[in-house]
Amino acid sequence: MFKFRQVFTSVEHPQTNEQTETVNQIIVRALRRHISTVKSEWPEELSGTLLAYYTTLQSTTREIPFNLVYGMDAVLPMEVEQPTFRVRTFSISSTEEGMRANLDTLDELMEATRINNEAMKRQVESRYKTKVVPRSFRKSDLVLRKAHSLQIEDKLFAKWTEPFRIKQVLGNGVYILKTLDGLEIPQTWNAVNLRFYFS
Repeated sequence: MFKFRQVFTSVEHPQTNEQTETVNQIIVRALRRHISTVKSEWPEELSGTLLAYYTTLQSTTREIPFNLVYGMDAVLPMEVEQPTFRVRTFSISSTEEGMRANLDTLDELMEATRINNEAMKRQVESRYKTKVVPRSFRKSDLVLRKAHSLQIEDKLFAKWTEPFRIKQVLGNGVYILKTLDGLEIPQTWNAVNLRFYFS
């Protein structure tokens, strides 16, 4: 019998699947740059944005995602419309030979990419740890919750909202809150959005 493991992601702080969230943020940022005026045009722009992402050198792996997946450079639509030297001199036999040669070095490429990725993660982690003071709470602790940007009307408005009590600790800095009257808050909260309340 299988046991299903629940994964909790707090609102505004989706840490459980950070790679997907990071890629989504990059794609959304690129879409925003293309469709600044008419927001409903994003479906037409999505394919071009994805192509740009998949054919751009990534700082974390120091490789192009398309190369990692297919083992060769992508042929861009622009190269087909205005034939480049690579497109004009294309032949199936030489391409097959090149792909076989790439297969020999694929393991080395994947290992180098993994090492680059791990080095970048450690660098980002060490930078993050120098700036963050870790917070952990226990069940029944009183905490203040960071006010949502929609709740803050002006600069003088309180940045932290009323005291809550920790109802349940879910792990990885994720908590379920309840009001002082005992009503459960319907979403989870990350420790980044909480701080101790001292009465």
